[in-house]
Amino acid sequence: AIIEPFQSFWRHRLAWAILLFVVCFKLPDSLAGQMTPTFLLQTGFSTSDLGIIRSWIGLLATLAGAFVGGEWVSRIGTYRCLFIFAALQGIGNLGLGAIGLVGQNYPLLLGATIFDNMAGGMGTAAFLAFLMSLCDRQFSATQYALLTSVFAVGGTLAGAVSGYLAAAVNWPLFYLITAMTAAPAMVILLWLGPPSSPATPATTASEP
Repeated sequence: AIIEPFQSFWRHRLAWAILLFVVCFKLPDSLAGQMTPTFLLQTGFSTSDLGIIRSWIGLLATLAGAFVGGEWVSRIGTYRCLFIFAALQGIGNLGLGAIGLVGQNYPLLLGATIFDNMAGGMGTAAFLAFLMSLCDRQFSATQYALLTSVFAVGGTLAGAVSGYLAAAVNWPLFYLITAMTAAPAMVILLWLGPPSSPATPATTASEP
């Protein structure tokens, strides 16, 4: 129940690359998410603004993104969706950086929140589909727990670093840097390549 699931996963020739991708895929959200409330309050928005726009509208946008992401995964496949959604997650942080340039602007905050949360929801839908596709049916629970734990640790470490990064640079540059952290996941994804399709067994005339 414990040893065999790990042995099964490590037999994959790209196991380390897969774990690195799991850590990196949500880096833009992990780095920016911890500091965004502080940034918006410093910019002049109130806690009520954050509650209505970032929480309620953001939640609806995330749910909508998850539905759209699931539909895209079923249409064009997990691999292409991961690449597209990784880019969109990075672009979503640029909207927050634009607020740092122009200051308190409610339409910009609304648009940036909707785009950022939708991209995050779409990315989550494809990411979960990817994690499930990696799990062996015999050991699916243990392997899924392993992968989600690695993801959680990566997010925690990124969140811990984000405060130091925000203190070292201004807010627009901070969000530009967090947007650029989408690149490692995209590079690793190119390295992993699309999953190979299982070969279809040839049928003979004697088979039904």
